[in-house]
Amino acid sequence: MKETYLLISVGIALIVGLIADMKEHRRTLATGQQTDYSSYQVSDSIMILSPFLAFFYTDNFWLVSASLMMIILSGMIAQRLLHRLNQLRTGPELLLYQLPGQAIIVLLIYWLVVQDGKAIVDLSNKTAATSEPAASNFAWLSWWPYAIYGALVLANTLHYSEKKEGMSLFTVFAAFNILPFFTHSFWLFWLLGIIGFFIILSNKAKTWGTGAGAASAFFLFYILAAGFSATIKLGLRFFGLG
Repeated sequence: MKETYLLISVGIALIVGLIADMKEHRRTLATGQQTDYSSYQVSDSIMILSPFLAFFYTDNFWLVSASLMMIILSGMIAQRLLHRLNQLRTGPELLLYQLPGQAIIVLLIYWLVVQDGKAIVDLSNKTAATSEPAASNFAWLSWWPYAIYGALVLANTLHYSEKKEGMSLFTVFAAFNILPFFTHSFWLFWLLGIIGFFIILSNKAKTWGTGAGAASAFFLFYILAAGFSATIKLGLRFFGLG
């Protein structure tokens, strides 16, 4: 019953938000004010925040989430129609870019907080028998990722030619996204990799002159790669493989 009140409240809030957006758009047209197409509308904000309300109803999380998603899709359709009628500043384009990442965040929070990070599907078939004595003879091998981290940081404090600097950055780019899988704390070194790459890139970009735009693009590509690495890690944890 409480879930029904929630869904009705979100639906009413979305309608009110659409009406507010329509009034704001008419005011902008009447005054000749320049339109900012990159900013969020009231209805956008309501639809972006709505999925997180499902965490107040963890007993019926999936049902509430599905119902909220239907409301959001209805709101996006309404935005599209109103935009075509020139009653809204923009359609649902901003939401289309936001929703995939937002869905990942909601599922991640649900998995880590509600499910306590447990594997939902276990495909690993792990056995209790282990070869600890044999593994202990090669325990020193577990330190090789950290040795590579140290070598890369040390190497990038040295001065290279422009060609070697490029090769060095690509090496760090690849290593900082791969090495966390072989450490004892993936998320810690994943985060340190982002910070470390930003520092290294910033130091090298100082000698590029007008290459600040290239540095920004390079860092954006690194963030995309880091996001892909995180997705792989979450997939492995989801299936109980890592």
